[in-house]
Amino acid sequence: MELRDIEGLAMAVRRGAGAGPEDVVSVVDTIVFWLGAGSVERVDRMVGRAALVTVDGRARIMARRGAPDLRFALAHELGHWALRHVGHVSLEPVEEERAANLFAATLLAPCALMRRAYEFFGEAHETIAAKINLSQTSTILRLGEVRGDSRAVVTRSGHVLARNTNATFTRERASAAARGKGARGLARARLRGGIDEGRVAVRVA
Repeated sequence: MELRDIEGLAMAVRRGAGAGPEDVVSVVDTIVFWLGAGSVERVDRMVGRAALVTVDGRARIMARRGAPDLRFALAHELGHWALRHVGHVSLEPVEEERAANLFAATLLAPCALMRRAYEFFGEAHETIAAKINLSQTSTILRLGEVRGDSRAVVTRSGHVLARNTNATFTRERASAAARGKGARGLARARLRGGIDEGRVAVRVA
């Protein structure tokens, strides 16, 4: 399944639930529109932030109360359902995970919304994240997807989440820049709060 097909699927799901291309959606309302009343169940304890399950023949998404970046996790699980039941595609598990991530990013931060936000706020990713109710990590990576520029977020454990790597902007260089090495021509920003705490954003300046 091509990337544009996944984005198209997410936009179709948005439209079906009555959202315009620049609207900030309620992910719970979107899930309820497609899966029915009672399809989001909040629990105090579970492995992970959210999970797509089948109960009495009905799809349901379980969500852990207080989990970080829960909107994205819920949209990701809706992505699994939509890929199978709206897009009617069967993917290998790793491919489906990637597709569900792109679906979630598009559902919550479609291109038109991100372009408008960037016009107003530029590189103020913290402000954009607050406006669209996403983590800074998700916001930065989505900006890379929409703008087509090179960006990365390096976690505290050293894992590199990157968009649009190339010969001059590699994962290795982003990782080194996050540690303050070889950062010429790159901009760095330390992220704060929630799931973003301790992470470093790196982009071509």
